[in-house]
Amino acid sequence: MFILSPAGYGTTTVLMSVAVRLVKERVGPVYFLKPTAQILEGDVEFSASLTTDVTCFVVDNVAECASALQRVVTHMRNLGRPAIFLCGARLNEWRQRNIRISGKEYPIEVLSDVEIDRLLDCLGRHHELNKLEPLSRDLQFSVVKGKLGKELLVAMREATEDKQFDTILESEY
Repeated sequence: MFILSPAGYGTTTVLMSVAVRLVKERVGPVYFLKPTAQILEGDVEFSASLTTDVTCFVVDNVAECASALQRVVTHMRNLGRPAIFLCGARLNEWRQRNIRISGKEYPIEVLSDVEIDRLLDCLGRHHELNKLEPLSRDLQFSVVKGKLGKELLVAMREATEDKQFDTILESEY
């Protein structure tokens, strides 16, 4: 299963949320690959051998290790061991890989109008509207909606801090 989105759309957050839910519902063991770690056939095989339940492996930024994942998936199939791979990637990076791994893809889409309203409510409750605070709700909504053609986190920073992308990059780096 692949969670795909542009950068800044919360792929890592979605992966972590799903992993927590799998643990809470006692689906089976859940392993999260560390960002700097490599996915290895032997490690996955060993982890899956520790239980009779289906084992879930969560891999973020999977485009970086797509070839290794393909080898691991093939290895597990050859062994007949059930395993679930929940993977996240930036859509553009994933599409550039020439990998033959079958799996359902779930894209994270741009926020809907209802989601924008809920986001503004949440920002308001936590006093994080910043530059949007003095604006009417209609103007707040318009500012966020107008920024959403960009990556989500950049759009939110531009909207709430009233800074342009270049200024945000300069302040970050």
